[in-house]
Amino acid sequence: MGSNTRDVERGKSRENPLGETDWKLVLNQHMRRFFMSVKWVKILIVLLAIEVSLLDPLFFYILVINDQQKCVRLDKKLGTAVMVFRSLIDSFYVIYIIAQLHIYFSVPRSRKDQRIRLGKFFLIDFLAVLPLPQVVILIIPAMRGSRFLNAMYLLRSVVLCQFVPRCFRAYLFITSGTFGEPVEARFKFSPLFFLLGINVIGALWYFLSIQRLVQCWTKACETHAGCVNSFYCKDNISDHTSLKDFCPMDTQKNAFFDFGIFSDALQSRVVEMTYFPKKFLYCFSWSLQNLSGFGQNLKTSTYIWESLFAIFMSILGMLLFLLLIGNLQTFMDSRRKMEQARNRWKAIESIEKWPPLKNLAENLKQDITKYLKYNWEKNTTDAGLILLELPPKLKRRIERAFSVNSLKNVKAFKGIGENFKDDLYKSIELKLFDEGEDIVQRGNTIDNMVFIVEGKLEARSSLNEENSIKVLKDGDHCGEEVTWDVFNDEVSFEPWVSTMTIKALTRVYALVLPADKVRDFLRHLHHDVKRSARHEFGFYLLNKVMGFKSMGREELNVLSDAIKLQLFEEGDDIIKAGTEIYRVVLMVQGKLEARSSRGEIIDSNEVSNLCGEKLVHAFLKRERHPLSTVTVKTLTRVRAIVLPAADVGHCLIHVPIFSKWVIQAKNQIDKLMENID
Repeated sequence: MGSNTRDVERGKSRENPLGETDWKLVLNQHMRRFFMSVKWVKILIVLLAIEVSLLDPLFFYILVINDQQKCVRLDKKLGTAVMVFRSLIDSFYVIYIIAQLHIYFSVPRSRKDQRIRLGKFFLIDFLAVLPLPQVVILIIPAMRGSRFLNAMYLLRSVVLCQFVPRCFRAYLFITSGTFGEPVEARFKFSPLFFLLGINVIGALWYFLSIQRLVQCWTKACETHAGCVNSFYCKDNISDHTSLKDFCPMDTQKNAFFDFGIFSDALQSRVVEMTYFPKKFLYCFSWSLQNLSGFGQNLKTSTYIWESLFAIFMSILGMLLFLLLIGNLQTFMDSRRKMEQARNRWKAIESIEKWPPLKNLAENLKQDITKYLKYNWEKNTTDAGLILLELPPKLKRRIERAFSVNSLKNVKAFKGIGENFKDDLYKSIELKLFDEGEDIVQRGNTIDNMVFIVEGKLEARSSLNEENSIKVLKDGDHCGEEVTWDVFNDEVSFEPWVSTMTIKALTRVYALVLPADKVRDFLRHLHHDVKRSARHEFGFYLLNKVMGFKSMGREELNVLSDAIKLQLFEEGDDIIKAGTEIYRVVLMVQGKLEARSSRGEIIDSNEVSNLCGEKLVHAFLKRERHPLSTVTVKTLTRVRAIVLPAADVGHCLIHVPIFSKWVIQAKNQIDKLMENID
């Protein structure tokens, strides 16, 4: 009961919007959201960067020389403006530090990592925000005699020493990820770093010029009777006008004192100017010229600190230049890597969406994706172009996978086992044909079989026939004529000549199989394998002939063994009307003209049906060769599949496997005659 009561009371405390615990929790959440927000951090980074690069070096310009009285005074207007703007910007920094402290103490002790992350820069922030230069500027007017010189040197030391934590903290803010990746942020702020170096060197050169002049006055006072070593204009202890002969500002070097690299500031009288823009731009231009030239034209005196300053300037110029170039190169490399990563994902996405690749094996798809993920660099989303740029071994595996499916559609290869097609697979290559590019010209030899993977081809026939233009799409192929050499028993094959002009209607990716590789493959094919291929191809061809349609595969396989590939020249008579039919002709390529005995034109495709049916009927009745009623003549060079009538008769009469079919065919003829009667 006690525990339940405490839970209820605890719940009521949470529900009370004015409860102290809830109020602190809400305040902490709002403070955390605000001070950890990107906008606030961006504002702080910009203000701190402006302060470090532009505002802090201005403390060196507050001192001004009065050459008439040979003393140093303060530029009150500039000093007031610098202190006000510095304090105003630091106030934002202080608010940020207080908020960080509040968040730090509100984080439970159990979250050690978060507390360490929040508290590790507190000391640097504290040192960076201390108003030390403002304090020194405020106490300088109260200094007299040598104390004024010590205060002046203290200002120099304080500003330079505080530069370290302030620049370091600004750098950490810039590379924290608020302005993008650290590499990108460093590149964006590289000009600011260069500007900071130029501004600091110019302001320090101005300050050191005044310091060097005061040192000359001090040295002259030591040798001049009655001179008091106090050079603050408000002191009015003694007259220093007599020092003009010892420390003239209009000469670089005299017998008494050598101003070295600071003589330009004295001769130009810039140390006397109170008009800030003119003074600032002169010192800035001097610093820019010498930093960009790595201090090559500086002529120093023998004063050791001057030599160290010149050395530091030369080194800083080189470092800033290297920093600028290095950040630029790093940024460009980063952008290049990002662009490569973007290109890789685009390439992977296009490959995954490309339809021809969807039927590939999963392990092959994974290998393609793996290669693209780690090696692809080019900017293209064209899946075909990507495949063309893959390594040879991986590309060969893809071409083989495409080839397996493509060769299945070729009739001459259907009867050949996969283990015999390795030579063909090795010869196939994926290629790109640009839009309008000719694959083969009419009248030229057919050099390749082309299997379309993606795109469209236009096949335009040379013959004036209907449908003389045909569009080939994905999965189609052309150049199949070369495979008809499977019926050629001659040792040498005569090249096939194209009767069509085939060109790309669009950008086409296709598998290309050289025709000479096909001929070599067919020529060296094992007899049994080649016979099997002829059976498969012959079954497809003879099954179209009217007289052979009712035959089974075994019978047609036997007839396929008798098929010959024959070439007819233009004007040859294949069959004459009134003569015996001694062969069945199936045209493969070319143009025939078939006319009846009355002179009527007959479809050339019907000639093979007519001849085949007449031969079969004649041999079934044991009659002599029938006479042809048509004349078939070649109009062009013609290649054709020829089945000799003698071989048909021999099979029907003497080959045992035809006996069953012969009996059935005779019965069908007898029934047909009875019906006629």
